Amino acid sequence: MSNAGAPIGAAAEWRRGWSVAAASFIGMGVGAGLYQYVSSLFIAPLEAAFGWSRGDIAGAAAIGLLGALSAPFIGMIADRVGAMRVAVACLLIVACAYIGLASMTGEIWQFIACVTVLAIAAPGCTSLVFSRAVNGWFDASRGLALGVMASGLSVATFVMSPILTGVIAQHGFRAGYLSLSALAGVLGVIVVLAGLRSGPKETQAAARTPLALEGATLAQAARMRAFWLLAVIMLLVNAASTGVLTQIAPLLGEKGLRAAAPTLISVYAMAVLAGRLGVGVLFDRVEPKFVSAAVTAAALVGFVMLMHGAPPIGYAVACVILIGLMQGAEADVLAYFIARLFGLRAYNTIYGVFFTIAIFGSAAGIAGYGRLYDLTSNYNLALGLSGGMLAVAAALYLAMPSLHRRTPGAQISA
Repeated sequence: MSNAGAPIGAAAEWRRGWSVAAASFIGMGVGAGLYQYVSSLFIAPLEAAFGWSRGDIAGAAAIGLLGALSAPFIGMIADRVGAMRVAVACLLIVACAYIGLASMTGEIWQFIACVTVLAIAAPGCTSLVFSRAVNGWFDASRGLALGVMASGLSVATFVMSPILTGVIAQHGFRAGYLSLSALAGVLGVIVVLAGLRSGPKETQAAARTPLALEGATLAQAARMRAFWLLAVIMLLVNAASTGVLTQIAPLLGEKGLRAAAPTLISVYAMAVLAGRLGVGVLFDRVEPKFVSAAVTAAALVGFVMLMHGAPPIGYAVACVILIGLMQGAEADVLAYFIARLFGLRAYNTIYGVFFTIAIFGSAAGIAGYGRLYDLTSNYNLALGLSGGMLAVAAALYLAMPSLHRRTPGAQISA
């Protein structure tokens, strides 16, 4: 009797799937997600070079971000042709978008166009695609593997934030964008081509039918209460976290911490890393909805603390750590919750829908933070509204079903 489909232990999963986790780690780190974390470093140089206001830049970025509505379509393509092909194509497009940003002459429509292209390709080199590959290789150690995958973005941010700060200071924003292009188009493509491959279950299923994998279709998932709870959570969490993230450098400057901003951004990145690895490990051991609610409540405290007029450096470090832990948990939450709730049958398609919902939240947060700053000349109103959204999100996590020992796609009609 064949044991091909029998579960294997965590150690065996890592022995056979380590290269997939490693390639996903690098791909996540150099993909479009990195721009979200370092984009605030370009705000002051763009203001100085072209005379754009923060509201102009934030509004244009929010419009461009709507290009990521491509996520469901990219997800469906990945369900059919595999993660590696989609990731490579999208990394190359992202690299070209960075070259476009480096070539701007001062018209705001150029910025919108380039960010839109970046956003269209972005879902294909984020956890939407890479988590499909990781989920295909890991089950017993899925939470940790997803945490390793997602931590690539944190490590890249930690390394690149001070490097980009120096590059921009010495050579201008154009050199900064070209550096990002090289990371995505050269390093990212080489590593993904070498290490990313379909999981054993997907390979076996492909020999029979694309529907052989366990789980729900998109239509079946949309009939589940958990689908809509998770959708609202993603909308609220992304509006709060992306809004503060894309304004963090000028926000810290407003608080009297301009000189410490690059260091605090790196601390933020390390908090995100701790959140991704720590939450991933906890998901394998503790009920995920409780873990998610706890880190969201901690971030709420961080947002309230950040409303302090001129915080001392230690106080500011605590704020960015609390917020960063939640930001780190986000990739684990979506990848883990979707796989456990809905299975791998239409994983990328379903993930694409949630990615799109998250993008609407992110766009609202980006535009909101920029415009509210222009209106009030500070960020406190935006921080307070973000705290309220996180309070609702934490409560909704507690209303989610238990994920441990759950059969993917169970209670499809619920």
